[in-house]
Amino acid sequence: MATTVQAPQQVTAPVSVAPGLNRWWRVLGGVLMNLALGSLYAWSMFAGILKTDAEFATNTLAQLTLTFTISVFVFALAFVFAGRLQDKFGPLWISVAGGVLVSLGFFMSGRAHSLNELYLWF
Repeated sequence: MATTVQAPQQVTAPVSVAPGLNRWWRVLGGVLMNLALGSLYAWSMFAGILKTDAEFATNTLAQLTLTFTISVFVFALAFVFAGRLQDKFGPLWISVAGGVLVSLGFFMSGRAHSLNELYLWF
């Protein structure tokens, strides 16, 4: 019985980069997202400073660090919600919306004059 040898077919890898979008923009976006996430953990640097601030001096350190607990809980819930939206709409616009919301939250937290405002805005 004679066997015939077929020429191998050329296999092309799927293109994962969107047309017109350089892959380095994705790297920059990932770095910026990690900076935003890291800024959450910088809270410990600000808690001691807030304790000495005149507006927050009457609060205990435990009351001030409750802000970190609330923000970690909200981040966890937002990640679940954003992950489902990302599956539906793609990562670009969900990442942009998340960055805008985190920036807005930090801006509003900077404007807080009481612990209740800080709890509600952060």
